Formats: sequence, structure tokens, C-alpha cells
Amino acid sequence: MNATLLRGLVALVPACVLLSGSIVLFSKGKTVGSFLQLLGAGSLMVVVFCHISEGLHLFPRMNWGLEQGAHTVSHRILVSRAYKTTRLAISA
Repeated sequence: MNATLLRGLVALVPACVLLSGSIVLFSKGKTVGSFLQLLGAGSLMVVVFCHISEGLHLFPRMNWGLEQGAHTVSHRILVSRAYKTTRLAISA
């Protein structure tokens, strides 16, 4: 098991807890804050699934795990999702 896969699997547990809590919160009261929290938790799940996919080498054409990091599609996905997650967590 490589480090990227282990990181993704470790992050999967708290991300699932955060997503399920956000779903419950949003279903009880549909406010802007609960929607933003749900959107942020969903973005975090995308980041976690990207790490798991990278660790399992599911999409080799996306060049995940290569040293050229900043130029790959996967890096741009991770950076954009991490940015959105951070912005949504701050605004909620």
C-alpha cells in the first residue's frame, strides 16, 4: 500500500462523518449555511476520492502521482476542490 492510498483511506472516515452530518443538518433546516457546509463536505469527498484513485492508479492517463505535479489535470482538480472546501467552510 502506498502513502497516497493510505492518506486517502485515513481521510475517508472523517470526510464521511462530515458529509453525513452535513446531510442531516441540511435536511433538518435548509439554510444557506447548512447548504454551504454540505457543498464543502461534498468537495472534500472529491479530494478524498482523487487521492484514493491516485493511490490505486485507476486513471493512468491523468498522470496522477508524477513529479510534474502542478501541470497535471489531477493536481488542478485537487487544488480547485481544496480551495472551494476551504472557502465554503469559512463562509458557513
